[in-house]
Amino acid sequence: MAADRYRLVDPDRWVLSPQWTDESLAYDRASADTHVLSPIARDIIEALRSAERASSAQELVQALAANVEDHDPVALHAAVEAMLLEFVRLGLAERTNP
Repeated sequence: MAADRYRLVDPDRWVLSPQWTDESLAYDRASADTHVLSPIARDIIEALRSAERASSAQELVQALAANVEDHDPVALHAAVEAMLLEFVRLGLAERTNP
């Protein structure tokens, strides 16, 4: 069975603030909602924006691992999966067929 893949619903719908020390903001132009993002959440959004196609959680973990010092691969994978599910819930991302 193929892994779920994710992509941003509309990359232009979301405006990211500059990253502060340990958080940044995502503003939804459609709903006017603002969301506080952790550094990993922002990194996931940026990775999804720059990807040429929908990405699996494992592909995102591989892309992010170089930027995370002393990471635990299992914990990083769990964090990425949790963020992807939250992005789907917020309408920021969607699952696609593999």
